[in-house]
Amino acid sequence: MTGGDRFSWDIEVGDAASAILTTQACEKVYRADAGHAEVAARLTVGAGARLDWLPQETILFERSALHRTIDAEVAADGRLLLAESVVLGRRAMGETLTRADFHDRWRVRRDGRLLFADDLRLVGDIQALTRSGPLLGGAGAFATLLLVAPDADDALDAVRAAIGPLGGASALDGKLVCRIAAPDGLALRRVLLPALAALSGGRPGPSGWTL
Repeated sequence: MTGGDRFSWDIEVGDAASAILTTQACEKVYRADAGHAEVAARLTVGAGARLDWLPQETILFERSALHRTIDAEVAADGRLLLAESVVLGRRAMGETLTRADFHDRWRVRRDGRLLFADDLRLVGDIQALTRSGPLLGGAGAFATLLLVAPDADDALDAVRAAIGPLGGASALDGKLVCRIAAPDGLALRRVLLPALAALSGGRPGPSGWTL
């Protein structure tokens, strides 16, 4: 993707149905000479339904620009697992981000009521911004995982054990949020795989999610 590209997803999982969605490969966001790329996902999870939204990592390149939104509506007894991960340049290739524009906006509602809202904006010298301890502490890749389910709280101990010192997780009232920050994309995926297994109750993930 590059400046001016537009992608949209509209996914509805009907009552008592289930689906796992992923991408064929990592999403690559290249230099934008003008404007920004946009990705919008609208997800609907019906009564007793289950959706695992598990795209592979988004890789940001130098001077890339991406604005992404996720809007989800989950039934009271529905189950939604969201995982979005970002790689800030491929360190193995010697890439650094001295200029980029990344905006990530999530809104998740359960039974019509706002349950989770998140906005992340990284603009300018990304390497300098993320060097700050409160932000990413120099990490080159990060991920946000969200589980919305009646029993989400039960997965808290397992996911904390899976991510270890590279992140943190909290759960309350059928919502579990996990943040992970790793040195690079490979280190991130090594943690993501067991974390996703913990959040899905051991359910097999997409075939593309391997090391």
